[in-house]
Amino acid sequence: MNAEAELPPAIDEGVADVDPRARRFWFVVGSIVAVVMLAFGVTSAIGLVAREERTVTHEFDPRDLAVVEVTSNNGDVRVIGDSDTVVRVVIRISEGLGGIDEVARAEGERLVLSSTCPEFWSTFCEARYEVHVPPTLTVVARSENGDAVVSGVDAGSTIESSNGAVTGERLGGQVRMTTENGDALATAFEGDVLAVDSRNGDVEVDVVRPPNAVTARSDNGDVVVRIPRGDELYAVSATTDNGEATTPVRTDPGAERRIIAESDNGDVTVRYR
Repeated sequence: MNAEAELPPAIDEGVADVDPRARRFWFVVGSIVAVVMLAFGVTSAIGLVAREERTVTHEFDPRDLAVVEVTSNNGDVRVIGDSDTVVRVVIRISEGLGGIDEVARAEGERLVLSSTCPEFWSTFCEARYEVHVPPTLTVVARSENGDAVVSGVDAGSTIESSNGAVTGERLGGQVRMTTENGDALATAFEGDVLAVDSRNGDVEVDVVRPPNAVTARSDNGDVVVRIPRGDELYAVSATTDNGEATTPVRTDPGAERRIIAESDNGDVTVRYR
């Protein structure tokens, strides 16, 4: 018998033929992806070299103004009510290729301040606002991508953000605060009507003087409303779809003062400070 074992015949696994058209298709796709990635890398590098930091300032006479409206496409917005006799605007700009379209002009009784990043060539683009106003002016503060804060304004405020937190500090009058993605915080509110809403974030309201109406809502987050302790009665509606609702305050369904606190997913609390 032959000492060497006879090897079994090799198994031909076979190689699947690749359709030339499929090969060309994937070659074209890969080439396009490579070009896009190369262009993005080159743009980022050029944008980094061209990046510029600068500060722009403006001053306006408030005597003919009733409203100050501030909008940043990309950057935080902060409006401060103080004793300045002028509207003082400080914009801290960071930009690369394309620059920022910045507007500062009076339109009748409305002062419009805005900045917009270009749709293309905007690797670095940010405009952060700090605006000092007399507290007797109405304020509208908006940021698409950044936080929006208003403090010390008595004549009413609107505070909005798409992607960022909204904060109101020591505000009076009628106030509306909304954010799509971020927390909403109203502290030391002393006005008449307050509406605070967050799509994705917690809502916290602190009231120092009995309000006429407070509405606080969140789709996904906890809601807390704190009111001053006193003899006032409130018609309170506190509801949640997924969480716990507590209202350890004096309530009366027929009371003129109203508090609505709601959450789809989160705890809801209405209590004294």
